[in-house]
Amino acid sequence: MKHIITFIAFGLISTVSAQSTLIEYDYQTEQYTFYKIDKKGNKKKIKRPFSYEGIPAKIVVKNLNTFSYDVGFVIEHTTETPINGDQSVEMLADNFSQGYAAFSDLMGEVKSSDAYGSLFADGQFQGLEGIKGLLGMGMGAAEFQDKFENLSTRGQGLESTQGTIADANIKLKSVFEQVLLIEFVNDQLIKLQQNRTISPDEMKGRSEELIRKLLTDPSLESVISTSNRQANALTSEYNRYRNSFVRYEMQEKEIERYIDEFKAEVDDDEYLMILNDFESELKTDFTEIESNLDALETLMSEYSSDYIRKGLLVAYEQYDKIQHADFDFEYSLVADEDMSRVTMEFYPTYGADSTDEVKPVKIRTIDVPTKGGLRINSSAGLSFLRYANGHDSYSSESGTIRAIEGDAFIPSLTTMFHFYGQSHRPVSFGGAFGVSVPTEGDKDFIYMLGASTIFGKSQRVILNFGAFGGKIERLDGLNVGDSYIAGGIVPTKKVFDFGAYAGITFNINKLF
Repeated sequence: MKHIITFIAFGLISTVSAQSTLIEYDYQTEQYTFYKIDKKGNKKKIKRPFSYEGIPAKIVVKNLNTFSYDVGFVIEHTTETPINGDQSVEMLADNFSQGYAAFSDLMGEVKSSDAYGSLFADGQFQGLEGIKGLLGMGMGAAEFQDKFENLSTRGQGLESTQGTIADANIKLKSVFEQVLLIEFVNDQLIKLQQNRTISPDEMKGRSEELIRKLLTDPSLESVISTSNRQANALTSEYNRYRNSFVRYEMQEKEIERYIDEFKAEVDDDEYLMILNDFESELKTDFTEIESNLDALETLMSEYSSDYIRKGLLVAYEQYDKIQHADFDFEYSLVADEDMSRVTMEFYPTYGADSTDEVKPVKIRTIDVPTKGGLRINSSAGLSFLRYANGHDSYSSESGTIRAIEGDAFIPSLTTMFHFYGQSHRPVSFGGAFGVSVPTEGDKDFIYMLGASTIFGKSQRVILNFGAFGGKIERLDGLNVGDSYIAGGIVPTKKVFDFGAYAGITFNINKLF
């Protein structure tokens, strides 16, 4: 018997040892897909999930934002297998506009000052416009006009230097705007990772749109090249602004000395007033340009060349992390009983207070029956026995031994043990052996061996049939038809005989 069971079990297990199963759950669409995988790795779609005993089944959660979610798996093994947010592109553009507008706040101290407006309005040095106005007044003294024209000529040189300063400032502004764009893109890339309402494909597409606002070619080589170019531009234009200011300062002081000399030669109060106004405007312009340089130095301390390089590299790293992220989560299920109930719990990784209990935002459960492997279960019920040679009783009332034919079948209370290969289907086939006790006559044990058809998993109804062996009363040294004492007790003895049986048994684990 032991060898038979071992052989059957080996046959059941070896048929599936080269196969496995795959269960896919799409987080976005809530769809399940099931596959059977052969030893060559080929996938075949199947209608219902199951796993092979002793062979890990792969459970894959697809299209999951692994930046925002963790997955917990709770597995319950039982012997009771059942029988049966979006951000649009337009919104992204609006967000970019808001991020770009933040530059106004950053440069607010400079832009809101009168110095900025005086220094950069239409790219002209507004103080020299005042000089030109003065020269058109039609002054009376030729000598004063000649010297004042000389002063104007010196002012024109100052204006040229101021133009260089203005040009450098415009280019610096462009670099600073790019810095703020880098910060905006970095912030949006992080928000994309934390967005639990979009699919991974949409996340990848939006991240590419964002990175292309900074780079025409989103590659590491392009990042390095662009960062070096922008960092060099920042340093170069700032140095050009500062050097031009130094030259402007020297020219301004030279004009101040000339004005002082000019004043010493003028006695007319009207001419002195003109020179004083010119000098006052010159000092005001110088103060405003110097103030603007101080503001730029403050910005330079916050946004250095290294800051630009690091910002671009961070943006690229965030983008690359999204593009190459594995948005699938895998779990290996090993079944060791009839059924595995798999519960998937999805937890947020962002936005939860560390002092609060993190609760799952979604819970999904699927029952995975087990196929293959040897199962042994017991059942109890009723069998009907029929001996191969019948089960007659004997009488000698007429002085002759005669056989009294019994019923076609002997009812018998039965306990069976079933061995079978686990199947994910509601019907299983296997072997059975057990013992039975007749409900009439002698209550000797009868031993049974046969086959079973098992309906259900948790509450099983089992049809049994096969052969049995047990003791039964037979004539002892006499035969039917022999003469014997009338009314005497016909001598019999118990002998071991064989027969066939059929029956129904039950395995009910739960009544309610």
